Amino acid sequence: MTSISLITIGGELLRGRIVNTNSTHVGSLLRESGFTLSRNVSIPDFPETIRSVIEEEWAKHDVVLTSGGLGPTQDDLTKETLADLFNCKLVMHEPSLRSLETRFAARGYTVSERNRQQAMLPEACEAIPNPKGTAPGMLFQKDGKILISMPGVPFEMLHMMKNAVIPLLKEKHGAELFLHRTLRLRKISESVVALQVEKIQDEMVKGIEIAYLPRDDGLWLELGLRVSPDKKVWAEDQLGDAFRLAKNQFEDQVYAEGEASTAQMLGERLIEKGLRIAVAESMTGGLVSAKIVSISGSSTYFEGSVTAYQIHQKQALLGLEASLFEAHDVVSAEVAEAMATGVRKLFNTDIGLATTGLAEKEKESGRLPQLWLGFADKQETSSRHVELYHDRNVNRERAAHQALIYALEMIGEIE
Repeated sequence: MTSISLITIGGELLRGRIVNTNSTHVGSLLRESGFTLSRNVSIPDFPETIRSVIEEEWAKHDVVLTSGGLGPTQDDLTKETLADLFNCKLVMHEPSLRSLETRFAARGYTVSERNRQQAMLPEACEAIPNPKGTAPGMLFQKDGKILISMPGVPFEMLHMMKNAVIPLLKEKHGAELFLHRTLRLRKISESVVALQVEKIQDEMVKGIEIAYLPRDDGLWLELGLRVSPDKKVWAEDQLGDAFRLAKNQFEDQVYAEGEASTAQMLGERLIEKGLRIAVAESMTGGLVSAKIVSISGSSTYFEGSVTAYQIHQKQALLGLEASLFEAHDVVSAEVAEAMATGVRKLFNTDIGLATTGLAEKEKESGRLPQLWLGFADKQETSSRHVELYHDRNVNRERAAHQALIYALEMIGEIE
């Protein structure tokens, strides 16, 4: 198996100034392509640190990938360090310079001397074009090993990984296929799922890889099988059998399959049924609606939303009666259903979806975080209670996902 190390470079990664998404992207892309990331190291942008860590990783791995340190600022020192490491000088790479000039000219700018320096590359490298940015990547090959240096900007790095790095690795090292399928579960803990999987694991083909992935929208159970390309058909059959075993084992907890977002799955279900939806939000403060409209084409099925945080706004905007709040707490099934009915009528849609709840422990009463979801269609209303266990913003995020899951399940029952 090809041994691959990733070095992410930048002090901002270690100071918590930005989230290191590059590690996640690289690991995921390698895995999907049949490779495995063996090691991941984050380091500050000090030349001596960059050099020592690259030397260490180069000695241990077949492939070393780096991201970061290729920009035009004074702390971008990866390129100079690599030139020193491979005992060569920096030279102007004319194709990279022309690309830089064309890119700047299209925006009405001229290339500054500092930006010109981005086209200066180590003589020992092969340039990797970067159509998404100004800093080219660099490929070094020596003693049968590969080092690839990529920009740290996430969307630039991701494009380079997909279009240059992965194809190169497949050409140089080949790759196994990694086939996988994902089951989405709700209202069940990771430990319980693991115990249930143990009961059926002996019925699965040897070599099935099982991953338990806690997410804001529940627990993802992933089954995978790593094989050579000539065994693809056999592997798909074996994986299908294992997946059916798992699906039957968790029949009451399964709400979906695959890795699409809950918002995307909801949109597909609404389009399939020819339905339109509107949303009333209290506790989630617009998060549900934001997730819905994050999907391209959501105007096909999403009519609009109301964030009615205060009781008087629930009355004014959604038409809820004062007597409802005299008889029931604002965090209740009755209010959630009334909100769903009110927003459905307000926007004249097939479906109304609503959220009301406590995002954190209530100081006065001691009540714990909780969520009530409301659903209304032309025939009936219904509600669902969800207990929440985390801090305010995590609870709100999970509540938004639970709302989408609830709608997905309820719409599935509409004839």
